[in-house]
Amino acid sequence: MNQTSIPRLDRFAWIVLAVALLLRVALVLLFFRTESALTDDGPFYILIAQNPSMLGIEGTPYAQVSVGPVYPIFLMPFFSLIPDSMPVTQMVAARLAQALVDTVTVGLVYLLALSLFDRRAARVAMIAQALDARYLVQVGTIHTEPLFIMLFVAFMLLYTTAALEDSWKRYAVAGLLLGLAVLERPVPLLFPVLLGLIIIVDRQNRRRKLKGYAWLVGVTLLVIAPWIIRSSLVAGEFVPVASSGMNHFWRATREDGDVVDNPWTFNQILSEDLGAEVVNNPVSSPFIVAGLQNILAAPLQWIARVAQDTIASYLQPFGTVFLNPHTERGAKEVVLSFLRGESSLADVLAIPGLLRRSLMYIWHYWGLLGGLVGTVLAWQEKRHQLLPLLGWVVYGTAVAGVLLVEPRYLFPLMFVFAILAAYASVRAWDALSRRTHPSTASDGVSA
Repeated sequence: MNQTSIPRLDRFAWIVLAVALLLRVALVLLFFRTESALTDDGPFYILIAQNPSMLGIEGTPYAQVSVGPVYPIFLMPFFSLIPDSMPVTQMVAARLAQALVDTVTVGLVYLLALSLFDRRAARVAMIAQALDARYLVQVGTIHTEPLFIMLFVAFMLLYTTAALEDSWKRYAVAGLLLGLAVLERPVPLLFPVLLGLIIIVDRQNRRRKLKGYAWLVGVTLLVIAPWIIRSSLVAGEFVPVASSGMNHFWRATREDGDVVDNPWTFNQILSEDLGAEVVNNPVSSPFIVAGLQNILAAPLQWIARVAQDTIASYLQPFGTVFLNPHTERGAKEVVLSFLRGESSLADVLAIPGLLRRSLMYIWHYWGLLGGLVGTVLAWQEKRHQLLPLLGWVVYGTAVAGVLLVEPRYLFPLMFVFAILAAYASVRAWDALSRRTHPSTASDGVSA
């Protein structure tokens, strides 16, 4: 493989992609033929897709600034070309499109792993990504995750390979993808700052990388600047792509922030925090001021709460609550009760979606634990290539932690863990093979 170019899909990869797509399409047709969005945010994205004027500036008092434009635009064909009298068809069409998007992510993960490690590790990562129950379920939800993850993995692939050669075109395309990802979900808005720091600290080819970095940042700004200007004009104050993050930042500074989700109570609670009345429909500034005041009033409690919530969110796989009926006791409570001898095995087996949930936990913890091992094993040899990926994990964790963290916000980091866990799995297999068949392993090394 030429290490200075993007690797290509081989026959094995195409077969896995076909299986991944068929599996996702089958799941949509079998389990997601419903007009329910299955998420809290989904109906709002659909509303925007049905009313494109909400993305404008003039002519409507309902122009929104709380979300980016990419996902509503992605949904528009399904809710404008298909009649409203066919809501299930609209939803199924959108989910089939997300199935295709998520299949593309499977291929991108393979190519990214192949650009970092050998083909065996790339194939393990690809298979894991193709069969991961968390991704299979997210395809059926009206959420930004499938499209955002695809865009960001594509960005990381272009950026990782661009760092191996002096290709301003590849950096420019990476900037385009990053800009679209930011307009999909603003979380990576400041990630280029961390990338710049990594380049400065990492002295290997610093000058050449800084030139490519300039192209990356320049194109990213060109992509996101029009929407930032538009949203700031609509709101009457500066809005960094979308305003929802400011809301979540403020809520995360309150002990009751996870239940303060009724928009009609925002002004009242903000007034309590600020000690004065605030304007109707606050966008950014009131939330920031109120949040900072809460943090300064009890900084240690805020730090402890953020740390505790972040750890709890890492321990909980994303997607385990989808498609499950409401019950008085959660799955973890039932299992812990069984371990304490307070519940029977029949109670455990009766947990809704037990098999699906169990698979999610298996993939989740294989990724987390294997990813940590893979980082240690690959650090010495692949440190320069791994720093951007590990930087994304650190950056994403920090941002999610101060924005009312939940497993959903950490999910876009999981592809990094999967790639590193695949590398660790291959290394573990090699070590086991050498111990089981020492003569064969010796002959292989000699060859």
